[in-house]
Amino acid sequence: MIKHINKQKFSNIMYLHCSQKTIMTTLLAAFTVLTFSNCKKDKDDKPEDTTTVTAAKLQNKKWKTVAATITPKVRYDENPDHLTNNLYADVMDACEKDNFFQFLDNGVLRMNEGADICEEEQQTSDYQWQITNGQLKLPYFEDGFINPTFTVEKCTKSEMRFTIKGKIPTISDQEYTITFTATSF
Repeated sequence: MIKHINKQKFSNIMYLHCSQKTIMTTLLAAFTVLTFSNCKKDKDDKPEDTTTVTAAKLQNKKWKTVAATITPKVRYDENPDHLTNNLYADVMDACEKDNFFQFLDNGVLRMNEGADICEEEQQTSDYQWQITNGQLKLPYFEDGFINPTFTVEKCTKSEMRFTIKGKIPTISDQEYTITFTATSF
């Protein structure tokens, strides 16, 4: 048997139900506003500087080259038609692609041959590195160039991209730009 509810009573019940829903929605909205208004961005938060090099960005991790390009293109074998600007894909051997390097506290750049050691290479070799006025100096990477300019284009805690510009007499007497990209792991 269905009980009959008078319209006034039904209206009061609906009003009470709707009022409770409205109150809960209002409270939830107020809580949300208060919560997120307290999470405003701190004035001291700045985007990461990706051009200044610091020891904190470089040290206590291993770096691996993941890309290397050269401009203009160079011949990568005896065939004069085989030109490339992708050194990583077309010129570097597999035993070079697993190499990694580390920036040690004492200004030593340790190059490690990785698991696949290239013929006639030692497992590790040490070179020098330094930071002067926020710029990184890596003489090892400048070897083979005449009057090179070394520029760090990007330096974060997980990625580094730098270029070396200069003449490479073993290739030709024109100026080349080599760009290396490395990631940390």
